[in-house]
Amino acid sequence: MAKVGIGVNLFNYDSSVFFASYGEGGICATGQVDIFQYATGVNFPDPDVVEWLCDQIPSDEAPEGINWMAVCDEELDALFRLQSTQVDFEQRQQTFWKISRLIYENVYWLGYWNAPHIWAVGPRLRNVRLSGATPFFNIMEWDLSA
Repeated sequence: MAKVGIGVNLFNYDSSVFFASYGEGGICATGQVDIFQYATGVNFPDPDVVEWLCDQIPSDEAPEGINWMAVCDEELDALFRLQSTQVDFEQRQQTFWKISRLIYENVYWLGYWNAPHIWAVGPRLRNVRLSGATPFFNIMEWDLSA
């Protein structure tokens, strides 16, 4: 980051402070840091993520808001609300492509590294096929042997 003129001070907080809500004075939720990074699991199997909605920005009026990035883009908000009503796969996929394009073009989110998820499957679990997008795509085919 220094190569592009951004100074960084690294801090390590206890998870009870780092992930605390706005009402609890959480580091991220209250905007006490300019940049924060943590790893989380993808919302399986559905990517519907309310963390981007304008009405989820934490404030005194909405202390439980979960949009810690404090991004409010009315077009993005409308697309996220639209996808939550769509049941047609092709239409919903087009909406998510628009969502991804907006996030990319406006650099609302930028990951510093890829933290791969490592999945382990016990010998009793049969018919599991892991994929790069979600390990649960064929969950209806899984079986547990005796």
